[in-house]
Amino acid sequence: MRIKKIIAENLSEGKVLIKKELGEDAIILSTRNIKNSETGKDTIEIVAAIDEKIKNIPKVESKSRTEVQEIEKGKIDSLIESINYPLLRYLDNNLSEKYLYLKKLGFDETFIGPSLQALSKSNNLDISENDLLNSIISRIKIENLFQKRISRKIYGFVGPSGVGKSSTLLKFAVIHKIMNSSNVLVIGANNHNFGANDLLAAYCKMLDLNFEKAGSEEELNRLIENKKAYDLILIDFDSKSKYTNTNLENILILPVNSTKNYLLTKLNEYSSSYIGLTGLDEKFEIQPIIELLINKNLTFCFYTNGSNIPDDIELADVSGIKKMILSNG
Repeated sequence: MRIKKIIAENLSEGKVLIKKELGEDAIILSTRNIKNSETGKDTIEIVAAIDEKIKNIPKVESKSRTEVQEIEKGKIDSLIESINYPLLRYLDNNLSEKYLYLKKLGFDETFIGPSLQALSKSNNLDISENDLLNSIISRIKIENLFQKRISRKIYGFVGPSGVGKSSTLLKFAVIHKIMNSSNVLVIGANNHNFGANDLLAAYCKMLDLNFEKAGSEEELNRLIENKKAYDLILIDFDSKSKYTNTNLENILILPVNSTKNYLLTKLNEYSSSYIGLTGLDEKFEIQPIIELLINKNLTFCFYTNGSNIPDDIELADVSGIKKMILSNG
């Protein structure tokens, strides 16, 4: 260790002299105020030291601020990518492109992963993006409920309140009456919403549809049993109904502009044979319901895109579903 003592007029001047004599790494050991014996002025005595081993260590050239910013930005970008695209690091170039394509369309990781795994097992890795999307849509079960049936059909319209069950039922009824000349009976079984059955009855009168009201489960069973002259019976249930009948097939009406958790809750809450969607005239994302339709093996039959009866109702088909997915991607 090398030690140096200097005399200076003040501490600032002393520090400059110490750095000049010993270097930037010098350490001040002590200071004290003294009188200059020749001039009589107040001065300061500074004792400093430097470890020669530290002094001889070569200095590492510091990075510029721009270089540091670029490094930090690279780390942040990498972190964001790992969060947004967690599967990307595990995929080869071919699957990565398909992964990014499905992510861009809005599909969830939990859906994309199994889809890519199935694709890899099929050894069909050269499939185009268009064919990949078509293969996903082809997994959706679709049924045309607007076709005329030979045997009598009874459909219950179920689902949460406020999603347009009644208006959808009326569109469905008028379509069958016009297209198939069906003898349609509408039954109002909405007994928790005050005035709902009366409002439905008024609409039926305006649309020239036959209407009956069921105030209880027993009355509903009696109507179904006695009204055998009708080849199509449509029942408007309230959101709390748990009615079951072996001759009844439920159509669950769901709003398409909902979260996956909400849709999943309603699917678990209501028993259903078919799914009908409402709200396609509003802002929505189709991917959550598409994933649930496939994963739950549900049958998609129609969707509504407005309030006009019977105009704003369409059959579910491959081209329509594809158009909705691409418009959201």
